[in-house]
Amino acid sequence: MSAPLEQVLDHLSEYIQYELAEGRTTLEVPAGKAELLKALSRAAPPVPPPESKPAPAPAQGELAAIVQSIAACSKCPLHETRRKPVPGQGCEHPEILFIGEAPGEDEDRQGLAFVGAAGQLLTKMIAAMGLTRDDVFIANILKCRPPGNRTPQPNEMDACLPFLKAQIAALRPKVIIALGGTA
Repeated sequence: MSAPLEQVLDHLSEYIQYELAEGRTTLEVPAGKAELLKALSRAAPPVPPPESKPAPAPAQGELAAIVQSIAACSKCPLHETRRKPVPGQGCEHPEILFIGEAPGEDEDRQGLAFVGAAGQLLTKMIAAMGLTRDDVFIANILKCRPPGNRTPQPNEMDACLPFLKAQIAALRPKVIIALGGTA
C-alpha cells in the first residue's frame, strides 16, 4: 500500500475513534469525501505473484473451519464468560476488512461483530462509501467479550491473534481498516 493511502486510512481511523469517543452515533460524510472513500475501497490490487496467477479464493469451508476453531477455543479465561463467540462476518472475498477491538454486550448476545451503537455508525460509513456490510468483512481482535467492555489484555490478544491472522490470510482483503487504538 502506498504511503499516502496509509496516511489517509490512519487519519480516517483516528477520526472515527474521536467521533465514537465523543459519543457520536452518526457521521455525515460530504459528497466529495464519500467519493474519496469509494475510491479507497477500490484501491489498486496488490502486485500478483511472479507466476501472474490470480490470488486463490478462500478454500471451501476455510472460514467455517476458523469459526469452529473460535467456538471451541479455551486459550484464555474469556471463553468462560462469553454468551457467544464473535468471529466476524461479511463477504468471503472482500476488498475491505474492518478490524475492531473486541465484542461488546450486544455483540456477545448476538454473536455478530459491530451491531451496537458503534456498529450502526460503521454501517452508515460503509453505506456512505456506496457499499453494504455484505460487501466487506467485519471482525475484531478478540472473539469474546471482555468483562465490562474493558480494553483487551495482552494475553487475550495473543490468544486470539492466530484466528485473526487466519481470517486475513483466507479473506485476502485489499485494504484493512483498523478501528481504534487497540486494533
